[in-house]
Amino acid sequence: MTTVDAMLVGAILAWVPSLIVFLYIVRDLRTMSSEDLD
Repeated sequence: MTTVDAMLVGAILAWVPSLIVFLYIVRDLRTMSSEDLD
């Protein structure tokens, strides 16, 4: 594994949890806004 590979793996491992939380919040906001429209 080269240094670049290690950097990419580290970046992916660091970003994946943030992306999951971000997508969860966006989905939660969408469901909240759709409930408010009713």
